[in-house]
Amino acid sequence: MTHRSTYALDRDTVEAIRRLSVRWKVSKAEVVRRAIRGLAEQADNAGDDLTPADVVARYRGGAVSRSMQDVQREAARQRSERAAEEQARARRLPSG
Repeated sequence: MTHRSTYALDRDTVEAIRRLSVRWKVSKAEVVRRAIRGLAEQADNAGDDLTPADVVARYRGGAVSRSMQDVQREAARQRSERAAEEQARARRLPSG
């Protein structure tokens, strides 16, 4: 189900969304969905007791390790997402 929303964004954010949309070859809405999904996942994995400063310090200390299962799950999610986007794009393009 799709929910339409309106948000006020600064010029830099709008431009960043546009650039990512072009780079990833997806809609601007998809850029926002991916960003929110990624941030929500990070927040869920970081724990409620970490402050933003704690999260920055954690990443500044080097790569955050992931289990092989997490890596495989994320790779499968991204492959599935790309396949769905390609199918949706193919449906939108005129045939012939």
